[in-house]
Amino acid sequence: MASNYANYLGARRCCELRGLGPQGAQGSIGAYGPIGPIGSQGSQGSQGSQGSQGSTGSQGPAGTAGKDSAYGGFNIGAPINYTLNSAIMCQMYSNAPINLGETYAIHVAVFISGLTTNLPAGPQQYNISCNIQPNPQIAAYIYPAVFSNPAVSGSPVPATTPCYSNFYTAGSLTQLSASFSDYFTYNNPTIVSFSPFNVNVFLGNTAASAGTVYPGLTIVTSVTINPVSQAAGGGS
Repeated sequence: MASNYANYLGARRCCELRGLGPQGAQGSIGAYGPIGPIGSQGSQGSQGSQGSQGSTGSQGPAGTAGKDSAYGGFNIGAPINYTLNSAIMCQMYSNAPINLGETYAIHVAVFISGLTTNLPAGPQQYNISCNIQPNPQIAAYIYPAVFSNPAVSGSPVPATTPCYSNFYTAGSLTQLSASFSDYFTYNNPTIVSFSPFNVNVFLGNTAASAGTVYPGLTIVTSVTINPVSQAAGGGS
């Protein structure tokens, strides 16, 4: 035993001179630690370039048709011998006739000039009125709400509510001017409307003793008609 121990002591040194031994196998992963605090948000990146434009979509269906535009007409005639309350025809131009069931605003302006000896300046009061003739070939009429005329030729005051005109003398002439706005509804299905159609304007006189013929009058009329919307909240 002494010999073996001596050999043992002879084989060992006070300092290990052979270096580290081989690395042992990796141990198992330990348990996860707690989650750390949320980091601060990074700065926003730069905007990317715009993508290419897509192809044009197909066309949608057509919308519903709107109201027709205004109808217009005027009459600038040579001097005529005018019979009281006879029709001064104003032909209305449009691509279509007026429509059954529609309401229309109507605007009428008239200027009349004649010798004072033929168109007395007083004491009577002149007035104008009108009616609408959807078919110029037949004597059938639509009447405006206020300033309507039943077309009774020669009668002094046939208008339901006449629009009184201004008149004044200029030398040897008497000149009349008047204008009004009104409305009517085309509500007579027995009258078939045509295009062009007529608006008839009439000159009346409040004096029962007024003459029925006025020679040499120059008459200028201007009329427009606009369809009026009847939808809730609509306008003309």
